[in-house]
Order: sequence, then C-alpha cells, then structure tokens
Amino acid sequence: MSSTRQYFPIRDYFSAPSQRLGDTDDEKPRESPFPRYLDLIPPAWKAVLVGVVVVAMIGIGVFATKTMSVASSKTAHTNPCGNSTAEALALGCSFDRLTWSWYPAHCPHYTEDLFRLAEPYKYYETLESIQPISDPARDEDLFKFIDKQGGVWVEKREHATHCLYLLLAQAQVLKYKTRHVPILVEYFHMEHCVNYLLDILRRSDDWHHKDSFTPPVHHDQTC
Repeated sequence: MSSTRQYFPIRDYFSAPSQRLGDTDDEKPRESPFPRYLDLIPPAWKAVLVGVVVVAMIGIGVFATKTMSVASSKTAHTNPCGNSTAEALALGCSFDRLTWSWYPAHCPHYTEDLFRLAEPYKYYETLESIQPISDPARDEDLFKFIDKQGGVWVEKREHATHCLYLLLAQAQVLKYKTRHVPILVEYFHMEHCVNYLLDILRRSDDWHHKDSFTPPVHHDQTC
C-alpha cells in the first residue's frame, strides 16, 4: 500500500497559512491577535488627534522656515564692515588702500600712509582704458568702481610697491606685537608677492651687477 505525501511550495508555506497542515479553503483566515486600537478611539477623539498632528506639523514647518531665514540674514551681515561702501562708512570703517580692504575703527593701518605717498599711482576702470580715474588720490573717486566691479586696474609700479610695503607692515606687526587684520599676514599672498617681485628684478638689466656686500655674520642670535 503506497502512501502519498503532500508537498507545499515554500512561498505557499509562508504566505498561505490556510493551505498548510490539512487546512481547507472553507476555513476562515485567522484574525490578528492584536486588537485594533484605533477602532477603540471614539470618532470625536480621532478628530482631535488628527487636528493636533496637523497643527504640530504646521508649527514645525513655520519654525524651520524662520530659523533658515534668520540664519540667512545673519550670514548676510557677518562682515564687520558690511557689503558695500555705504554700509562700511555707516559702520565707521575706514578704507585701507594697501590691502584694498575696509577696516573697523579699532584696527590699525600699517604702512598704508607710506604706500600712498610712495608713487603717484594711476587707476583705470578697464584694462583698455586710456584715461585714468579722475583723481586717483581720492578714495571717493574709486568707490563707485569698487562697488560696481569689485576693483580697478593698476600699473605694475602700484602692484610692486604694494608688495614691498606689505612686507614692511608685517615687520611692524612682529616688532610691536599689535593687532592686525588677517589679510595682512596671509602666507599665500606673500608667496605671490615674492614671486612677483623676483620676476620683475630678474628682468632688470643690472640683475648680475655687483653692488652690495653681505652683512657681518651674527653669532648672537637665538629663538
């Protein structure tokens, strides 16, 4: 007498409990042992609960929007001298032509006065401009171009003199150990100035001319 075994595919074993262990199609599916808690809540309380959730979501959205707006506003006004000539002047800042920066009232200007007097600089609106800006000695004549295009064009003598007096300004900072703006001591800027000045000097006709004697060797130095 042969016996017949009944096999069930794996997918049916896990997904169709009514077809296992001799269950028939006539049997009703088993109900979940967990009660439906939402069905136990009265309709009035359901409405209140939904309202609370909606109000909470709206509140979170408004708070997030205000927070982002405040953060954006703070970012736009973090500069101590604003974002324009008018704002800088209103905040009591002064313009430093050596570093091409606005300084707060408490920040000192190093060698800027010497830089201004070193050469009769000329400033131009564009690289193709023939006539310089009306009165390059007046900062006010430069400000409209600064606000318009961020800066002006200068001659090589202005650029080279800027680099030299920037080095002298750094020496003053080291000597007097006084406060200074960060741009005054930026290493990559000074590296640029050194390369720029060396390039100019190497093009000079007297680059190989003997004109100096080395200083005496020092034996009294330490750090």
